[in-house]
This record gives sequence, C-alpha cells and structure tokens, in this order.
Amino acid sequence: MTWTDQFEAQRPMLTALCYRMLGERAAAEDAVQDTWFKWAAADHTAIRTPAAWLRTAATRVAIDSLRRAKTRREILCGAMVARTPDHR
Repeated sequence: MTWTDQFEAQRPMLTALCYRMLGERAAAEDAVQDTWFKWAAADHTAIRTPAAWLRTAATRVAIDSLRRAKTRREILCGAMVARTPDHR
C-alpha cells in the first residue's frame, strides 16, 4: 500500500475527528488538507504506525486551528473595545 493509499484509507476517520474538534465541516476539511501536507512531507520510512501518526498530526492541526481562532477573536474583540465611544 502506498503512502497516498494509507492516507486515503484514514481520511474519513480524520475528517470525523477534526469535525468533532472544530465543529465545522469546512474547518475539518481544511485541517485534513493540512494534515495531508504534513503527511506528504514526512519521512514515511520512520513511521511505524501510519494511522496513529495521522491521528496525532490531525489532532495537532485542529488544536492549532482552535488556538488561531481564539487569538483572532481576542484581537477582534480588543479592536472593537478600542473603537467603542466613551460614554460618560
């Protein structure tokens, strides 16, 4: 089985995992795509359990996505507070 076939065999599970973490289908598909890029760049000879590696990578990608979303919300909220007129 090629490494592409190994990824494709895990794709439905990875999509479900990322969807449970992110709550949006599009965000889950983006996370799976980012996982694919990591998988394509990985040294496959050093990976003993591809399914576990892919689950771990997808989980980390989803967590990073959640962290970026939180940071964006904090920046946006801070900008909104800064623009709020001072009512005295």
